[in-house]
Amino acid sequence: MNLADKIQRERKRHGLSQETLAQQVGVSRQSVSKWEAGQSQPELDKVVALSEVFDVTTDYLLKDTIESSKKPIPPEQVDQMLSQRKTGMGFWVGFILGIVGLLGVVVLWILSILDPPYTMGETLGLFGAFRFYLRYNEIMPVFWLFAVLAVAGAAVALLCRPNLKRGGDT
Repeated sequence: MNLADKIQRERKRHGLSQETLAQQVGVSRQSVSKWEAGQSQPELDKVVALSEVFDVTTDYLLKDTIESSKKPIPPEQVDQMLSQRKTGMGFWVGFILGIVGLLGVVVLWILSILDPPYTMGETLGLFGAFRFYLRYNEIMPVFWLFAVLAVAGAAVALLCRPNLKRGGDT
C-alpha cells in the first residue's frame, strides 16, 4: 500500500473530511486531495503532522512494506490484562471494606472511652470497659458487624492483591 492510499484510508478511518485533515495538518484541502490521488507527496514536516493526527508512525506512512502500525494483541495477553484489572478491583473493594470495618471498631472504642458506663464502683480494664460499654448500650451486634467487615475486607484485599513484581525481578 502506498502513501496516497494510507492517507486516504487513515483519514476515513478517523472520520475526517479532507477539509478537516487539511486544517489539522496546516495545508489546503486541495493539497490533501492531491496527496490522496498520488499527484503530489507531502513534505517531511507534513508527514510527521499526519502521523500525529492519525496516531501512527512515520514508518507506517512512508514504507510500502509496513501494513499496519499497530500489531494485534494476542488473546492470552488480553486475558492476562483483563484478569489483572479484575484483580485490582477486588483488591480495592476488599481494602475499602477492611478500612470501613476497622474505622467502625475504632469509633466504638473511642466512644467507650469518651462515655464510660457506670460500673458501680468496679474497676474494669481497658478491654473489660469496652465490652461492658458494648453490652450496656446494646451495640454488640454493630461491633461484630464492623469486626467481620474488617476481617473479610482484609482477606479479600490479600487474596486479590495485584502482582507487585517488576520487570527484572525473579
